[in-house]
Amino acid sequence: MIAVVAGSVLLIAAVVAGFFLFVDGGESNAATSAAEKLRAAGCTVEEIPAAPNFRLNGKQLPYRHLPNSSTVLPKGFKYNSNPPTSGIHSDATVVYGIYDQPVNTVSTVHNLEHGAIVVRYGPQAPADEVEKLREFYLNDPQGLVIAPMPGLEKTIALMAWTYDLGRQNDRTYQGEGHIAKCTSVDEDAFKAFVNAHRGKGPERFPVSDLTPGGP
Repeated sequence: MIAVVAGSVLLIAAVVAGFFLFVDGGESNAATSAAEKLRAAGCTVEEIPAAPNFRLNGKQLPYRHLPNSSTVLPKGFKYNSNPPTSGIHSDATVVYGIYDQPVNTVSTVHNLEHGAIVVRYGPQAPADEVEKLREFYLNDPQGLVIAPMPGLEKTIALMAWTYDLGRQNDRTYQGEGHIAKCTSVDEDAFKAFVNAHRGKGPERFPVSDLTPGGP
């Protein structure tokens, strides 16, 4: 009887391990394919370890999020990409949607934590490319925030924050940031980025909950 139980436990463990391997492998393949499509479209693509969120300089932060929609970052903290893909953020998210005015960057990091995709474009991005972004948004708006951002010039940047659920017990792990920088909109490549990364944030909200007009 003990041998049967032990065998059952090993079988369950193998199934669970196989599930995570299958999921992680599928997500990895999708991310690789998206990166290849973006590079073929002339974009630069980078994956970087997530910036600190719960701990800073080895010490636990005294808060879960910056309180009262604050945009004042703790002394010594700096985002590791521009625009940011991960890290410390406001307690409020940006309402999902497409904007013609800049939105709060520190708050968009909270959207990323929920599994959103954030797209920012510079004030010098051509009007026809901005219109393509609008069409792209309308085709599949769930979990998207698209807005201009001063300082990006002609660049269009796509951001995501992903998290491997199989590493939840690793106290040093806070996920990965993904950023692609482009000068034009390639619908197929942009869609591949969204499909590879949307809904895979540290706080894994169902994509169906990331509704346009909602927080």
